[in-house]
Amino acid sequence: MPDISLVRRGSSVALALLLLFGAVAGCNTGVVERSAEKRLRDRLPQIIGPAASYRVDIRAGSDLSVVQGRLREVRIEGEQVRVGGQWPVDQLLVLLERVRINLEQETLEEVGSARFQATIRPATLIDYLEEDQESLRDVRIHLERGRLVITGRYLLVRVWTPFRVAGTLELLGKEQLGFKPLRASAAGIPVPERVVRYLEEQLNPVLDVSRALLPMELTSVVIRPDGVIVTGIPHLDDPSLLIAE
Repeated sequence: MPDISLVRRGSSVALALLLLFGAVAGCNTGVVERSAEKRLRDRLPQIIGPAASYRVDIRAGSDLSVVQGRLREVRIEGEQVRVGGQWPVDQLLVLLERVRINLEQETLEEVGSARFQATIRPATLIDYLEEDQESLRDVRIHLERGRLVITGRYLLVRVWTPFRVAGTLELLGKEQLGFKPLRASAAGIPVPERVVRYLEEQLNPVLDVSRALLPMELTSVVIRPDGVIVTGIPHLDDPSLLIAE
């Protein structure tokens, strides 16, 4: 897990966190955390993107720890999240640990570690391909041995012809994930270039985080039988983040 130490000169993020977390002293009643969770959850559609649901879990040693600007963990979980308003990912996890805020200077001093993980299921990838498309039928996606295999039927001279296209997923810079076809076949004949090109255009980019208000850097992708797992680092140096509206 990558570690990040962030020292902030601006005060906007810290001021927003102060508004989020409030000020209540005493033992760990959970009241401060719950209030902060709701306010942050309400802001997430603007920070990350629309979602079917978000869940926020803020953990601290005590209410006093929150008031003193010491948070043990901030955990954000989303379902069907449209990162930057684009194609959805099935699950999104953002985890911040050992967060420290300087209340006197109103600055975010440190995040001990920060990471995110996005999961995309085969059924969601099929939705990408079938969007407004009448020349494809029976599309299936199989994730196997680090590859993505697309099968189905396409309309060729009024005949529905079975096809199979195998490829891989690779990072395109720091903000995009793309599909790269490797082999294609259709009933013993080459798959027409327009079909392969269509599959690429519909899938690519499989994931694009560049439009999200929360800057995220993609670092790895793993293809598993049950889904594509993308991991990366969220960056918290944008002074416009977490500002309560």
